[in-house]
Amino acid sequence: YNGEKSVCTILPDGYTRWFASGDAAGKTLKAEIAGNGMFAIYDKNGRFLYSSLKDGPCATIPENGYIAFSGEVGTVFEITLA
Repeated sequence: YNGEKSVCTILPDGYTRWFASGDAAGKTLKAEIAGNGMFAIYDKNGRFLYSSLKDGPCATIPENGYIAFSGEVGTVFEITLA
């Protein structure tokens, strides 16, 4: 989803939700996290680029990359793309 705002919730069947960058590539992702969680960004080869725990709540999404939202079940990520 490449809209301006969205929500990602960690579901009972797992602790990480993966997304491909798609049309959001080049945009800045900002996430407000309600619960115990973090997000990470990887390049097209799966190489780690960014962690919200270490680098803060904002990151630029790479082309053909991946975003992983991780946390305890029920953690909510309120996402803004700009």
